[in-house]
Amino acid sequence: MGQRQEPEVFARALDRLAERGLDFRLVLAGQDAVEPSSIRADIRLRHGDRVLAAGPFDVDSYRNWVRRSDIVASCTSHEFFGIAVVEALAAGCRPVLPDGFSYPEIVPSGVDLYEPGRFGSALADAVIRFADGFDPIDVRRFGWSVRIDEYDSLIDGLSAG
Repeated sequence: MGQRQEPEVFARALDRLAERGLDFRLVLAGQDAVEPSSIRADIRLRHGDRVLAAGPFDVDSYRNWVRRSDIVASCTSHEFFGIAVVEALAAGCRPVLPDGFSYPEIVPSGVDLYEPGRFGSALADAVIRFADGFDPIDVRRFGWSVRIDEYDSLIDGLSAG
């Protein structure tokens, strides 16, 4: 995998949300290779009533859960692009993302990206602000129908060489 999740950080942030009495539900996407099963099991044990589903999912189930979600959160310590984040943004999710990696290129300026060590507070802020509404982020520029001409030109340039 091209990313390194920090499931312990995620689990602690969920505990803090619950301790603060914030109302939330969650879908745990991803595979156990990314989120070790012991931590996933611990999250399900401590927050079982809030866990709507836990993956990995088949493609249709994954897309359904993404469409039903309101917030996409990542506490990764490394990311090359973030296709799952782009998929969630395309579905209208509010992002809770680190200020680094590829995320500043994906989300427009003015969208809050959290500083190192601030995942928990950023997630809490997103849950609290949920009722305020959110203008979805336009990520159509990453779509295949938009990118195909650029890729065709690059490939033509390489083959003409």
